[in-house]
Amino acid sequence: MSAIFTVLWFFCVYIFIVCLITPSLVLHYGLVAIDCFNVYLFMMLLPVSLVMGILLLLGTVRCFYQLVPATPEGRFEMFADKGAILWAINNAPSTLVLKWFQSSLFLNDHFRNIILKSLRCDIANSSWVTSNTHLSDLRNISIGQNSMIGENCFFAPSIQTRRNRLRIANIQIGNDVMIGYGCLLIAGTYIDNNTAIDVGVRIYGYCKIGVNTQIGVNTQIHVNTIIGDDVSIGKHCIIHSRSRIDSGSVIPNHTVVSGHWKANSTQQKIG
Repeated sequence: MSAIFTVLWFFCVYIFIVCLITPSLVLHYGLVAIDCFNVYLFMMLLPVSLVMGILLLLGTVRCFYQLVPATPEGRFEMFADKGAILWAINNAPSTLVLKWFQSSLFLNDHFRNIILKSLRCDIANSSWVTSNTHLSDLRNISIGQNSMIGENCFFAPSIQTRRNRLRIANIQIGNDVMIGYGCLLIAGTYIDNNTAIDVGVRIYGYCKIGVNTQIGVNTQIHVNTIIGDDVSIGKHCIIHSRSRIDSGSVIPNHTVVSGHWKANSTQQKIG
């Protein structure tokens, strides 16, 4: 099965190259056909043809995603399940496009939005994703209005919990959310509106974070945690799996939370 997906990968590369060079070939033979081919004229028009090639490529990718269903959420065996096969098919074009163009074209707002929309990522035009943000499984990511994703953040809607076992769940970011440098968001993370995530925060999946919440530097939030609204979590905290934090809670720096944290309660602190 892995050989089939290797062939799929090379086929995507072939289609991409064809899309990129086709406008340049049309330009070349068009100038020859009207008997006005000139090297200098061709070189002047070449950037235009390259832009047209990128747009042709993105249009082709968008048509591809119109035909292919999105990867469903769930647990799959690679590559025995339909979900795992759809995951591989969905990821091949988007991974190539991001590797080729994210570091350069994401510096332009219009190109960034065109690329993400072509890859069927549900992101608002008013939100910002940097050229160094690691994105995968774009059809399983949604980002609301006026949100900002910082440098070197890592979004992973799909994870392999063990060999040949694939788990996929959507990552959903609300409106006016700020996610700082170097954060990690794993499958199943939901962050509601007006929430601020500071530098280096790790959210290990299937977590829900409420409205108007603040999470401090290098805090770790383990799986299946629910955090209420208007919560303030300090720096270097550890929130253990399946914890529940009530709305309005204030958690000091270096705190370890296990179980149910009630507002105005105190628990174990590190050191």
